[in-house]
Amino acid sequence: MSIGKLIGRGRVAEVYAWGDRDVLKLFFEGYATENVAQEVAAARVVHAVGLPTPAVGEVISFNNRHGIIFERLYGPSMLAEMSAKPWKVLHFARLLADLQVAINSHTASGLPSQRLKLQQSINSVSTLPVERRYAALRAVQDLPEANALCHGDFHPGNVVMSQSGAMIIDWTTATSGDPLVDVARTSLLLRLGELPPGIPLITRVLVTIGRKLFHAAYMRRYSKLRPATRRVIAAAQLPVAASRLAAGIPGERSKLLQIIQSPA
Repeated sequence: MSIGKLIGRGRVAEVYAWGDRDVLKLFFEGYATENVAQEVAAARVVHAVGLPTPAVGEVISFNNRHGIIFERLYGPSMLAEMSAKPWKVLHFARLLADLQVAINSHTASGLPSQRLKLQQSINSVSTLPVERRYAALRAVQDLPEANALCHGDFHPGNVVMSQSGAMIIDWTTATSGDPLVDVARTSLLLRLGELPPGIPLITRVLVTIGRKLFHAAYMRRYSKLRPATRRVIAAAQLPVAASRLAAGIPGERSKLLQIIQSPA
């Protein structure tokens, strides 16, 4: 089968049409094979438990690049839909929390450990000051033990508003761990995450204006549905911010370092 038109592009992959019913998520050359395998395994697990996610097909190679075939979803991302309908920002914030509660309500078996993934990411950041690295690693050890399903990169860009409802995508970083650490990660991304390349200027402006409102509504909704311990979320900020440095996004670095270097 021949590759179709380009549908979207992110930091690690492009998405192309693949026949009439599927898409090909094609990772950039050099992307780690084990990361591809992990996403496939996680995508199959979450689809099997009944979460609103696209079905996953086979893994293929195309022009020295690894790719995964997924069921095609028709509709904009939540981020794009908010840009088109900014007056619905509170609705989308509550919906994001609803979806995350649904994710975290499942237990996860066969997925990587959240603690281990945090440790690996923190240790991979060579520019992290030694004393803050040790502080972040100690904070990881102090996090509660849990085996909830955690997305690991949950934000409006990873929700597709399809014709059949909101669908959750991009399970590369899925782990088994504490749901409040997953919430802490989403909280961090909502507050300071840089938008990926190719996002229209109007969307960037609206996101900048609406960040605080969206974040506050998301946190209120999650805490209402699944009472959150703010102490755990606060304790997770240091290791979550330190692990986020591993993404190497220039626009986030100074903001992340402010969190990392703040006194406990």
